[in-house]
Amino acid sequence: MKCLIYTRVEDMTWKEECFHKTNPYLLKIVNKPHLEYFIDFCSTLQINEIRIVSNNATNDLSDYFKEGKKWGVEISYNIARPEDTLKRVLLKNFSFCKDDDVLIISDYFFLEHDIKLLKEKSEEIIQFIASHKSKYLQILTKGASVKEIEEEEDFPENPYMSVKLITSVMDYYNLSMDILSNRCCNYVLPGYSSEPRTYLGMNVSYPKSATIDTPVMIGNNVRLGEMVGIGKNSIIGDNIIIESLTNISNSIIYSDSFVGSDLEIDNKIIYHNKLISGKTGQVIIMSDDYLISSISKEKEIGKVQKSIHFIIAFIQIIIQTIPFLLVIPFLYFIHRKYNLTQIYYLAKDKKIKRMFSVDNARKHPFIKLIKKFSLDKYPYLFYVISGKMLLVGNKLFTMTRRHKEIITNLPCYQPGVYSYWESLNQGFSSEEEIHELYYINNNNFWSNLYIYCKINFLRLFW
Repeated sequence: MKCLIYTRVEDMTWKEECFHKTNPYLLKIVNKPHLEYFIDFCSTLQINEIRIVSNNATNDLSDYFKEGKKWGVEISYNIARPEDTLKRVLLKNFSFCKDDDVLIISDYFFLEHDIKLLKEKSEEIIQFIASHKSKYLQILTKGASVKEIEEEEDFPENPYMSVKLITSVMDYYNLSMDILSNRCCNYVLPGYSSEPRTYLGMNVSYPKSATIDTPVMIGNNVRLGEMVGIGKNSIIGDNIIIESLTNISNSIIYSDSFVGSDLEIDNKIIYHNKLISGKTGQVIIMSDDYLISSISKEKEIGKVQKSIHFIIAFIQIIIQTIPFLLVIPFLYFIHRKYNLTQIYYLAKDKKIKRMFSVDNARKHPFIKLIKKFSLDKYPYLFYVISGKMLLVGNKLFTMTRRHKEIITNLPCYQPGVYSYWESLNQGFSSEEEIHELYYINNNNFWSNLYIYCKINFLRLFW
């Protein structure tokens, strides 16, 4: 059996008002994209081919779901016009539908079900859907005419599943709270669970003074400040920074958001710089970045700051040129034994470049000496001059699977010759991602200048 999923989004004004530019398929419900619940549903029913049809661009969908191997299914994508009806969409995807029975999921809703029950009674559920056609769920049997498609009937009540319409941000909020509080065992939710109704992601950093109450879900790369209180029914997304003394309960902090210090947040949704009431749907756009803001936006570097970066890099090149030329013969002999090169990622799009690196020989006495005078930075300064790197930016990541995942998860990636991570002088740590996230949210001209001076001072005198 196959499945075709089609959602028309032209009437979802609430989504645009509250979650601007977020693809409705990718809108996270309890830290999991809406579409992924449908994919889990299909996978459990042993449906192995899925066609996702959207009247928006599908690039962001294919970037996230790719070919579907993670779920054991084969996923393909297609585009529809906003005015296309379901029948019209099926005709356009006739070659996909013609050679097998097709489960059709249409309109924007959440399918409430119990994944354990699906596994136990999958055949009964498929038969029920086939015999009770509705505009939300139906099965087009092999060889049947598109004219048999139902576009009016509601989904009948049954013991297997129910259709939960999402027509407002209040529906979205109530659904999220209900899943976390009462139905978390019915679905495959992200994170690991060491106790009931508690889900924690990777790289969650919090001090001993912070408190976390259940039920709760905390995503990947989350940093909590001193005396932060995460109360009951809190959903904290991925890539989140919450500053000290803030208390959160009955709320959703959407991914890539910053929450300032000393705030009381209850019955709210925070989406970047928007404070949304879960009870009334009222949206307040916050202009003060110290309260709540987005950390997903790449900060523009002004012409003055770029010029200063250029001047500092140029001066450092002038100062270091003769010393670096003098050490080249010694580096050549060290390179023959240790290979003084590495492949690095230079951009968010995974553009790579083989560059000079002393990492493989960092314990060599001569390498320690040239690092003391920052001569190992010399070749990178030319990338600042050419505009391919920043003088101070994100850590320059090597081409490894782990670093590739970190770059993918980060909201933006602008590598620098010097970095906040290096200024911490921590060596290897599993918290690289959290520190990079902190830098992305807090960097400015003066903090970058401080990082540059601190690193050179520590190298010279430490």
